[in-house]
Amino acid sequence: MTHGRGPQRSRRIAPSFLAAAIGLALADGSGHAVAAQAPTDGSAVAASPTPPPAVPGARVTPSAKSSSAVSLPPTATAPSDPAASELSPERKVAQLLVVAFYAPNADDPLAGVLPLVAEWGIGGVVLQAGNNVFGNHRGDALPARIGGLTADLQRAALTDAHGVPLFVAADHEGNGAPLTHLREGFTALPSAMAIGAGWDPDNAAAVGEIVGREMEAVGVNVLLGPVLDVLANPHVDNGGDIGTRAFGGHPYWVGRMGARYIEGVHAGSRGRVLTVAKHFPGHGDSDRLPDQEVPVVTKDFASLETIELPPFGAVTTGRVGSKGAGGADDAADADSADDGAEANGSTTDALMTAHIRYRGLSGNAQRASLPVSFDRAGLATLFSLEHFHFGAWHESGGLILSDSLGVPAVKRWFDPSGRAFPHRQIARDALLAGNDVLILAQFAQHNAWSEMRANVEDTIRYFADEYRRDRAFRTRVDAALDRVLAAKHRLYPSWAPDDVVADANAVRVVGSEANRAVVERVTAAGLTAWQLPERPPGRGDRLVIIHPERRVAGRLVTDDGGQLACANESCGLSAAAWARMAQAGPTLVEGALMARYGPRGAGLIDPADVRSYAMCQIEQALSPALAAPGDPGADEPNGDVDAPTTPTGERPIDPPPDATPLGDPGAASTGPALFGCDPSLDAPRALADLEAADWIVVAFGELEPDAIRALRGQILPQLYRIAAVNHGRIAVLSFGPPYYVDETNAARLDAHISAYTRIPAAVDAAVAALFGDGVPTGASPVSVDEAGYDLAQRLDPDPASPLALRIVNAGRGPSPRRIEIAIDPIHDANGHPVPDGTVVDLSSEPASALDPVGAQLETRGGAAGGTLTLREGGAITLHARAGAAGEREAAVIDVPPAPAATPPPAPPRTTPAAAAITDTDPTRPGGTDLAAALGAAFVFGAGATGRRRRDRGERVGAALRAIVAALAVYCLYAAGLRFGAVHRPAGLPAGLDSLFLAALGALIGAAIAERFSAPTAKG
Repeated sequence: MTHGRGPQRSRRIAPSFLAAAIGLALADGSGHAVAAQAPTDGSAVAASPTPPPAVPGARVTPSAKSSSAVSLPPTATAPSDPAASELSPERKVAQLLVVAFYAPNADDPLAGVLPLVAEWGIGGVVLQAGNNVFGNHRGDALPARIGGLTADLQRAALTDAHGVPLFVAADHEGNGAPLTHLREGFTALPSAMAIGAGWDPDNAAAVGEIVGREMEAVGVNVLLGPVLDVLANPHVDNGGDIGTRAFGGHPYWVGRMGARYIEGVHAGSRGRVLTVAKHFPGHGDSDRLPDQEVPVVTKDFASLETIELPPFGAVTTGRVGSKGAGGADDAADADSADDGAEANGSTTDALMTAHIRYRGLSGNAQRASLPVSFDRAGLATLFSLEHFHFGAWHESGGLILSDSLGVPAVKRWFDPSGRAFPHRQIARDALLAGNDVLILAQFAQHNAWSEMRANVEDTIRYFADEYRRDRAFRTRVDAALDRVLAAKHRLYPSWAPDDVVADANAVRVVGSEANRAVVERVTAAGLTAWQLPERPPGRGDRLVIIHPERRVAGRLVTDDGGQLACANESCGLSAAAWARMAQAGPTLVEGALMARYGPRGAGLIDPADVRSYAMCQIEQALSPALAAPGDPGADEPNGDVDAPTTPTGERPIDPPPDATPLGDPGAASTGPALFGCDPSLDAPRALADLEAADWIVVAFGELEPDAIRALRGQILPQLYRIAAVNHGRIAVLSFGPPYYVDETNAARLDAHISAYTRIPAAVDAAVAALFGDGVPTGASPVSVDEAGYDLAQRLDPDPASPLALRIVNAGRGPSPRRIEIAIDPIHDANGHPVPDGTVVDLSSEPASALDPVGAQLETRGGAAGGTLTLREGGAITLHARAGAAGEREAAVIDVPPAPAATPPPAPPRTTPAAAAITDTDPTRPGGTDLAAALGAAFVFGAGATGRRRRDRGERVGAALRAIVAALAVYCLYAAGLRFGAVHRPAGLPAGLDSLFLAALGALIGAAIAERFSAPTAKG
């Protein structure tokens, strides 16, 4: 099925050819081609040192125009889209580039990027907060502003007769800044972990639908997400894990949640938003974040296949090329469905490669691969794994996107000295590794837009020259361009501007009350109680709230770089809700508490009984020897500017030197104390408030390793001692990952609640649970060693929930008998269906009755079922066990024993021919039956047809028809015996029944032949 001018490719090629198509050889035959670079500023550019050699494995053949080139499969031809032939080489290569642009002048945010769009024809842009293009300011009509920006960009791209629509991409992971760039006026979304803690894939689909609906409404057509990394081993000490960005720590559940989330995005956007699952092939177990240095995953390949890769396999099983409500109109084939995609709408449109090295891909446990985003051999290996369907998905139109090619980790990888940024080499290596689309963000040595733009233009010129000069490079570009144009045709069957630009009236759906209600429900479903108070806070209690916000120059900021206080933003709240919260308290924790239980709420808490301190203030009050106010410490944020981030939001960076800051340029700045706390802290007063408190409530989001160590080793232990002496209680409200509180401190808490996200809905739900309103039903989707919570054990079948074993078809007749059994959904210790593939062991009494002995079933959707053979008669008892869970009640079935039969004496040396006709099972057809049937067929067939015919040919024909009829009757009877549909009459010698039926068939055949044959000629 073709949309507009979009091609559809259904061909599948051999894995070896696919691997070659993905991994083109680089110019020096290694993982990094050394390309001559033309200086963009008139000065020479230092060449970067040669990085480690590429992993061998790609097939390389000489080329006349380059030192080496991969031999390409016959299917890797020029693009079949007619639009491609109308593009110049410059515009062809530019279509593969998606640029994160900056605005030197906030009053004209598109001035710097429009030439790249209209004149060069770049493939797309990335919208990022903090790039001076837009801001998230309370009260701004940001959805309408974004809709206007995307409309202007698309019109600029389509002005030319050969114009191609843009990819307009954005990070929108949820959980506020910095990983959600479109915030003000948009629905505040929970983190992926908050969704995962509800253990309901429908919740993931509901949130994805909100994302798709709101992105489409403002003209964003590429969602850089969801994250499908598996957080199987959190790194608390080094901060190397991705925290609440992950749906969880088990590949099956991450895959299910990710697939349903993608399905929701496609449904909400009506197929007009593409998803980019990241970070392929998996970032969850890396040893550091990929912002400053390339991480390493130290796992063997088998571990990658069982942990990291399955979620990506779950979202690459359908056919990308068809279209419907979720991007497809035909059901996925059976083998695809078996791998986890619940519908074609759950198939991702693209994968984003990670700047991560994997020891498992190198084939040598002592050596890591190149960063996967630059590793042609590694990607070829991954895409040759047929059981994950990556190759078939890519061949049918799936896109491969690089992560940002300008992050500090990439810069250091290509030039450890930091003196040069070889932009040509970086872009070329990423393309030749197999990335179809290159994201050029922070694409310069310095964060200046003028330098970035010059590098983008120079990359286009360089690629165009290579396209004209190098046949292998041209083939690689054409293959990538084919996928890009096909994806854009799926988004927009018509490329007329009016059909591409988002409807200006559609922004009314953004940030609606209906969307907020869905988020509140999903967030509440994930709320987890590790410990609920025996006596919740009540009337007359004095509370000290310790929150992560700090005051600097009268503004609220946070210790962890996030915006739990939503300084200068509405944080996803409606205007009325924000006003109510702001009047109640200066932070979301205080605001939620006082709005619910203060004088305007339930009236339990008197505002005079509440004190509020930032966590860093409490740390300073508990440790007088720490740095005094005014000491240089943390860097102060620049006004209200959101620091630009990578498309995956790994870390903020400084704003470009030529950018005009948004916000108040005259905002005062005071020297920060420890963590930048307000220097007006009265330490003795803070200690007195802690000693007088009935409840000390500690709230925090995601913390850096130093802050985690301070929380564990200093803050919580000292607070416990203060509370113990003064008969107070301590509660922890966690809005980040659930594993920050260590086991010793957790055992001392009077209340411990995890929400996994810091949006207002989560804060309100956590406060309500602390005060005893409602019982949290969520469960952590990741292991929490500090709480003795092992995810693998929690996902095992629950011994307290016995298995329901049923016989759904008892079969008929004596043994051996085939029966069908079913086991109703098996639940884990959290009360949810166990993951697919959970093994159910079957046994019988007597043990030899079950064929095979020790049979096993695997669950699908939590349930299991299959067909078994009972090879003995009598009362058979069947048992089922999954892990430590046994059946609720054994299944008992009575099977008549097989009729006694005396087997023929075995000759001393049995030949294969003799063995073939030995009757070992009297209930099934054997050699005697076959011999009897053949004899009867020939004898009765010949005898019944030969008398009345004088012509030999006529007689032979009639005989053959009778023989065929005889054998047909016998075969039907034999099949019935084989499968238990009919049973051999008791007491008959073996073969007599077959002889009789064959004879009957011959007579019937003869009668039919006689009836329809021509009259015999008379002499």
